[in-house]
Amino acid sequence: MLNSIIQDKDKVWLIDVDNTLYDPSSPIMQYLYKRYIYCLSYKCRCSIRDARKVNDLLVSKHHSTLTGALCEGVICMEEADMFAEFVHNFPFESEIKPNNKILELVKEVKGRKVIFSNAEGLYIKKILALFQIEDSFDKIYDIKKLDYRCKPSNAAFCFVRDDLEIDFKDMVLVDDSMPNLINGQKLGLTIVNSLEI
Repeated sequence: MLNSIIQDKDKVWLIDVDNTLYDPSSPIMQYLYKRYIYCLSYKCRCSIRDARKVNDLLVSKHHSTLTGALCEGVICMEEADMFAEFVHNFPFESEIKPNNKILELVKEVKGRKVIFSNAEGLYIKKILALFQIEDSFDKIYDIKKLDYRCKPSNAAFCFVRDDLEIDFKDMVLVDDSMPNLINGQKLGLTIVNSLEI
């Protein structure tokens, strides 16, 4: 089935970044988590231990620390960009390992490809440049472009659909997150679990 979709020039591929373009064994998500916790500890004036609890609540309710922090008033919209940029601005190049199966898929796909990620744009561009695939994607839908609406929310999927002016049935989601894949499938997207390729 995947081979026939790869050849379909009418499909638009929405490809995730974290734990998808790079190998999930890379420690990048651990670093991001620590930086989110540090920011929450600073903003909430609480201990690291309490910041972890705050983070757990934000993620369980809003699927994203950053979106949750905005929705719950931990940060204001004026602080959101700075928060996102700080969390994602660290030297990861020596620690990141490419997910070669996904990178091969990116090369093989005949349809349009876009990045669809809850991460921050400059961080995403660094990863694309590192893997030498920056020219493979027509657009980058990062957390800022999505106006801080994150996957797996319907709002994030609908924003991309409307911006691309296509139907969900013409979209293919490549992602590692089950909530993202489940909601994508409910909306009518073809889904590809990046952990199973």
